[in-house]
Amino acid sequence: MDTLFKPIRINSMLLENRFVRTATAERMASPNGGFTQEMVNLYKRLARGGAGLIITGHSYIHPLGKADRRMTGIHNDGLIPALKKLVNEVHKLKTKIVIQINHCGGMRDKDVGEETPIGPSTVEYEPMRIISRGMNPEEIEEVIDLFAQAARRVKNAGFDGVEIHSVHGYLINQFLSPVTNKREDSWGGSFDNRMRFLLEVYSRIRKTVGKDYPVLAKIPAGDFIEGGLTVSEACEVAKKLSELGIDAIELSGGLAGSRYRKGRKDLGWMRREAYFRPYSEMVKKVTRVPTILVGGLKKPETMRKILEEGTADLIGLSRPLIREPDLPNRIRRGDLRKAECVSCSNCSGPSGREPTKCRAKK
Repeated sequence: MDTLFKPIRINSMLLENRFVRTATAERMASPNGGFTQEMVNLYKRLARGGAGLIITGHSYIHPLGKADRRMTGIHNDGLIPALKKLVNEVHKLKTKIVIQINHCGGMRDKDVGEETPIGPSTVEYEPMRIISRGMNPEEIEEVIDLFAQAARRVKNAGFDGVEIHSVHGYLINQFLSPVTNKREDSWGGSFDNRMRFLLEVYSRIRKTVGKDYPVLAKIPAGDFIEGGLTVSEACEVAKKLSELGIDAIELSGGLAGSRYRKGRKDLGWMRREAYFRPYSEMVKKVTRVPTILVGGLKKPETMRKILEEGTADLIGLSRPLIREPDLPNRIRRGDLRKAECVSCSNCSGPSGREPTKCRAKK
């Protein structure tokens, strides 16, 4: 059997192939964060396209954790009925679907609201020129519980699993990174203290959803900025999550100031195919859970080789599926041309805040 189409199990979730549509902000939600028909149509196209697993764009767990005006919400129970309808539509097409939950912390667009964003410390976030307010211990505990309650809603809505977003400069990444975490209490300072917030979020979610419900984590391979989270620390994060029982790990990377200030198209190494591959190899050595590799994957032969060599267990695709949602089915049919995506990174439009779609396609 072709390795790309070999089934794999993530806890209680059985996937029919190794293709994962990784979380991609849709920017299509209603003002209150609700799923729209435009979003349902998007996920139906992806399901028809043959991905074994779809991970939705990040959803905010509290209005103060909303990154942009059209971000999806998972912050109240009133959203569950619409989410159930989405899940039912995707399940009709024999595809698994997981929702990614997030809190943006200090990485918040100015047009979302006037309230001061929160973070581990009082820090200016360069891309938006916004200064966050450092959280007190009570607020930290409250946000940990908000993550757990969001995971409860995800499970109640019928999703096949939940993914914790802890990268790309958002709140959990802000706790992990010494660049944004300047605390001197038990939530900052040493690496163990900086890692504590993520581990508490995971533990509270696991307690809420149970041992048989798939819980995934998207974690940084590093901040790629001077003084930030190192690659060795990132491997330790993966190792600790694996020991605690996380069901799968997806790797990405870049803190505000590296990934966001410059952007992917200005980071030369991110133009290479499978640019997170070396970090996935490191993580595989210290974990025992399935690993999702994302980042510039274009050629079917490269994807297949990654699986056969054990560098990763699943192939994560984002931008290629924006342009070609049916790419997995195309490969299954034997059409082994590389993905048509040109990596222009204009998917969210000139402002970076528009609904996600391929703007390079003629």
